[in-house]
Amino acid sequence: MGSTTTILKVGSKKNILQNIAVDIHNICSEKNITLNSKWLPRADNQCADKLSRNTDNDDWGIHGELFNYFNGTWGPYSIDRFATHYNTQCTRFNSKHWCPGSEGIDAFSQNWGNDTNWLVPPPSLVPMRRNVEAALVESGVSENCNIYNLAGKMTTFLVDSKSEDGYCRDSATVGVLNDIPRFKQPPVDQSVSVGNDVTIHTIVDNANNVIWNKGSDRVIKFSTCHREEFNEAIGHATLIITKARFQDDGVYVCIAERYGKPTKQVRHEIHLNVRPVKPEFLQKLIDTFVDSGESFNLEVEVRPSESVTSVTWQHNGEDITSSNVNRKLLCRNGKLSLKVSNATTKDSGKYSCIVKSKGTSSNEEESISHCHVTVHSALSSAIENVLGDEQIIEGCAPMNHIIHVLADQNAVHL
Repeated sequence: MGSTTTILKVGSKKNILQNIAVDIHNICSEKNITLNSKWLPRADNQCADKLSRNTDNDDWGIHGELFNYFNGTWGPYSIDRFATHYNTQCTRFNSKHWCPGSEGIDAFSQNWGNDTNWLVPPPSLVPMRRNVEAALVESGVSENCNIYNLAGKMTTFLVDSKSEDGYCRDSATVGVLNDIPRFKQPPVDQSVSVGNDVTIHTIVDNANNVIWNKGSDRVIKFSTCHREEFNEAIGHATLIITKARFQDDGVYVCIAERYGKPTKQVRHEIHLNVRPVKPEFLQKLIDTFVDSGESFNLEVEVRPSESVTSVTWQHNGEDITSSNVNRKLLCRNGKLSLKVSNATTKDSGKYSCIVKSKGTSSNEEESISHCHVTVHSALSSAIENVLGDEQIIEGCAPMNHIIHVLADQNAVHL
């Protein structure tokens, strides 16, 4: 109190204390308050100093990794009945004294019903076994239940929540923690362009094996493009996906296991986002000339083929479907083709191949290749064969001459 009196009167060389003193002075000036500070001996100031001088020797908590194990096995727990704002394991908690966020003071005065209670009472309460048992019974827990029978053993795994290193203080807890796998470096979300490789990496402790799931299935079961690697000696585990496809997009679960009876597991979820890329034509459509009654084939090659999610062929702006009798849509070895048989002049015109790439959560990319197809009729083909395109185009061949020539060639019958 003596130092406080001095600071309020003359200030402090420490910036933080000086700023506080200035704030107090400004408030007093603004509110027209006269502040007189007076030093009191410690013996005369017991009441005001009591809270700041109290030391709670029962301020213990449980190791976070151990809580995660129990929470995953028997939880999720909805409230921590014996905690403070800095060591609670749940969002909701009760505390011994008032503290920020506490739902209520004195857990034994609260209703424990309709909750999954996390109970790690301070050591001083352990002899008060009847209090714990009574609270359990009042909450509807049967005396034959395992948790009731464990009421007197709830401090077996207590650790000092205020310790700097955060490690356990008793051998029982150390043994349990050493038996639980944990993620030293958890895997993180990844994003990859379709057709590219991606590696997901993690580092684990106390694990004999690491496996990867997509949904409820092992990833290596549904694709030869997935490979798992694990080095138990150093705890490094990887999932390698080669030439990622859109079906590889989604949530993956990394599971670290420690063998025993039972086998203990910890899990960590990540999301893999497979992005679309604009398809590139390695082989484009080319203009084609055929005679009536012949067949022609239009073909493109797209890279990467894994990126293609839809293909549309069009003739003069109209979609071509597989229902067309003389037209077949084919896809072989990464090449897309349209085969037209027994062509007629109606098959002449502009053809387009539209390929799209669309991921599960991304905008689509599109590429288009065009060409023109000319189907000659029997008459025009015969004229071209005899006279050539150039004479006809330039108008050098009179019509009567064309008819006589065609008659001589048996191209047409008059």
